[in-house]
Amino acid sequence: MGKTIAGTYTISGYPPLQGAAFGVANPVSVTGTIAIGTYPGPAALYGLGANAWTIANAGTITGGAAAGIRLAAGGSVANTGAGFIGGHYGIVITAASGTVTNSAAITATGPGSTAATGTTITAAADIAIGVWLTAGGTVANQTAGTIAGDGWAIAIQGGTGAVDNDGAISGIARAGVYLNGGAVTNQSQGRISGAYGIVIHATGAVTNAGTITGGTSAIQSGVFLDTGAITNTASGTIAGGYGIIVKSALSLTNAGLVTGLSQAAVYSAGGTITNTGTLNGNWAIVEKGAAAAVMNAGLMNGNAQGGVYLTGGLVSNAASGLIEGTSGVVIRQAPGTVINSGTISASATYAVFASYGFANQVIVNPGAVFNGVVEGGNPMGSSAASTLEFTAGANG
Repeated sequence: MGKTIAGTYTISGYPPLQGAAFGVANPVSVTGTIAIGTYPGPAALYGLGANAWTIANAGTITGGAAAGIRLAAGGSVANTGAGFIGGHYGIVITAASGTVTNSAAITATGPGSTAATGTTITAAADIAIGVWLTAGGTVANQTAGTIAGDGWAIAIQGGTGAVDNDGAISGIARAGVYLNGGAVTNQSQGRISGAYGIVIHATGAVTNAGTITGGTSAIQSGVFLDTGAITNTASGTIAGGYGIIVKSALSLTNAGLVTGLSQAAVYSAGGTITNTGTLNGNWAIVEKGAAAAVMNAGLMNGNAQGGVYLTGGLVSNAASGLIEGTSGVVIRQAPGTVINSGTISASATYAVFASYGFANQVIVNPGAVFNGVVEGGNPMGSSAASTLEFTAGANG
């Protein structure tokens, strides 16, 4: 039968969550207080053995320089009500998939003990982790929930992870959310922040209706992916030194606001970007290393350099679209096509600049406005030809 822990306990060594033979079996409910004592083990509440423990906490569990809760064979933790779980690691679930549901507080602070790390090396405060799942799993942080770490707030490794957030997730020195593949859904009241807001290696998917914030430096970002897809809805805000960095191809659908606080709003190596919202940075979009397709019906503002920079590809600007910057659209190193039904504006010289030696094309639709020079890249007599096409009803 299950066990309710309702009193106040100070734990030294290894707490006795070892199964029915030791008088404690699933599920375990904590309504009291559990704290690490003078001889610290790995956690204040430590689930040993082959049990995939099920823990429900509405009390206070403090692990000090160790973990608040550590489960050695997978399992689940629900932290509700006035519940508090803290330590160098708030919650650690190892060996098998873990599930954490939180509507209260989980906090990871300070340096970690050798008992916490399982090595002979102590851990610095800046690698403290609020929730650490070492074999994949899921975290649901509900409206009243807070998950914070001096390093990472949430780290899911060893398998794909899924995070659903409608509360507050904050990783101070590292990332709010770190996944080795998987998905993050940030709901309308969700706030995710860190030196990087979200980092997903391998393939990742991010859906955002809330706020995602990274640091302001030139190496930090709101979202960092190896590759994958991002949907930023009308209520969504993503900001960082770069708003978004993707190492390879990106699929981005933006109806909200993406801001590069010191760099580009979006930086990736090819892919497809559809914008009906606002992209704002020193460049709105920088795509290097592969061709990209950009469809714009909103605002792309390169406030220090340019609107769009592509390594070949397509820019299609709808009637409602505005692309602006020192340069409007720059396409280099590969053929480019620009289709304009809206406004492309340069505060310096080039509304459109395409590189020499490629079959570039600019298509002017009715209502199109170019504020600046349109440069197709190829002078008369070149081996490659640039084409300027006016569709029916367009002004030449």
